[in-house]
Amino acid sequence: MLAALPAAPRLPLVAAAAILLVAVVVVCRRTGWTKTRRTRARVLLYAATAALLGALAWWGALVREEGRQDALLTRVAGADVMWPADPARARGIFEEVLAASPTEDTRRRALLGLAAALTQLEAYAEAEATYAKAEAEWGAGRPRGALVLPWATMRLRAGRAQDALTLLDSPGAADGFGTAEESTRIHADLRARALQALATTPGTGGASPR
Repeated sequence: MLAALPAAPRLPLVAAAAILLVAVVVVCRRTGWTKTRRTRARVLLYAATAALLGALAWWGALVREEGRQDALLTRVAGADVMWPADPARARGIFEEVLAASPTEDTRRRALLGLAAALTQLEAYAEAEATYAKAEAEWGAGRPRGALVLPWATMRLRAGRAQDALTLLDSPGAADGFGTAEESTRIHADLRARALQALATTPGTGGASPR
């Protein structure tokens, strides 16, 4: 339960534990317990000191890890803005973040960003593999629009209209991508483009990505 709290709210709990330990030692000394049971008192004092130092070290490590994760998320946010204009540089940032053991949410966002950058670079096979990896880690119950709509866009750009249509016709394909109106509009537009490509261009059914 304590580990679920952010590092800052945990600090008062650690401080409270330290005050409690000090209070126990003071009470023991005032009641004469430490004089009559010196060995036990010494053991108790050492144990209390070790517990306090361990709690402080634990809290410090949590603070450092949260700072590191915040920095990774900041890098992903910057690369998200960057990839339309400089996909090669953004790709490098996304790959560095993914190699740095980010949180699940940051990793999911970095995978989507990397797939978008690869699409911009026309590295469609790598983009397909990255989207597939994101799908495998997506999690049940999470809205799929943020995954499916850009994935279908990539498949359309790669000349794979039938594969794009398969994605667009999957359950929840337009859920959770911006507002409901926006996601519905984008989904309908992509689906219309896929159907038009199938009707007018031979060989767009399921070409392998390049």
